[in-house]
Amino acid sequence: MKIASNTLLVVFVILILVVLGALKSINTKIDRIEEKVNDQGQKISALYGFVDSEVGLEKATQQKQQEKELGLKPVNEFDDAQYMSKA
Repeated sequence: MKIASNTLLVVFVILILVVLGALKSINTKIDRIEEKVNDQGQKISALYGFVDSEVGLEKATQQKQQEKELGLKPVNEFDDAQYMSKA
């Protein structure tokens, strides 16, 4: 009877050690996944920053082009010939 209870205790202790080892392994894998997710998040943030700066540069270029076009256009105060002076 004593041998059966000792055997049961040993099996129980081994089972606890196996479960703890599995939990540690799972925890390690979760940590690695979190690292990868954080790295990917940083890369995505950097890409968004790059895209935002490119979009901002494109908008600024368009605005400069529009200003240049508007500045070079001759201003015609008289849209129609009927407003011309009778000089």
